Amino acid sequence: MHHHVNYLRECERVEATTAVAPELAADRQKLHSRIQERLYIANKEIRAIKVRASTLSERLDNEIDLYNHQLSIAIAESTRRDNATMQAMTLIGVLYLPGTFISGIFGSNFFDYSPGSNGPDWNMSSKFWVYWAVTIPLTILTFLSWAVPGYMVKLWKQAVIRIKSPNIWARISPTMSSSRKASDHTEEKIPQV
Repeated sequence: MHHHVNYLRECERVEATTAVAPELAADRQKLHSRIQERLYIANKEIRAIKVRASTLSERLDNEIDLYNHQLSIAIAESTRRDNATMQAMTLIGVLYLPGTFISGIFGSNFFDYSPGSNGPDWNMSSKFWVYWAVTIPLTILTFLSWAVPGYMVKLWKQAVIRIKSPNIWARISPTMSSSRKASDHTEEKIPQV
């Protein structure tokens, strides 16, 4: 297309500088108008192709978004099913845990159930306190080993935030920073009872 434009300019320059026979000038004018018409049509086709490419690109983006939404729905459904399964397993565990605990205690050597002369005789060992002396600290240790790391991570994140942004009010807006400083000073002046 660029070559055609250059050719037209060259034709116009030659036509202006040289005297051409009238019949050649008419032919040249026809050729010139045909080339201009073809250039106009080609220009329209190029614009249509650009619009179509843009439309196809938008459609592709929409289809990608649709696929991502469908994938998110599938993941959410799978998570819901897994959650229901975990709830059922937790319920079963909660139902069986007390029975397991009681059978564990009664199955230990802390209790003696033997038939006596007056009927069944139920004796508890004098060392039963050992069970509680081991169980209570172990339960506390288990709970702490679960809770302390999470709490330490929370404290660490808060410390990192404080280090990275020591004066968050100044970053939000200068007026908020000055009003915050003023409120800090008024709090200091109020006597504590």
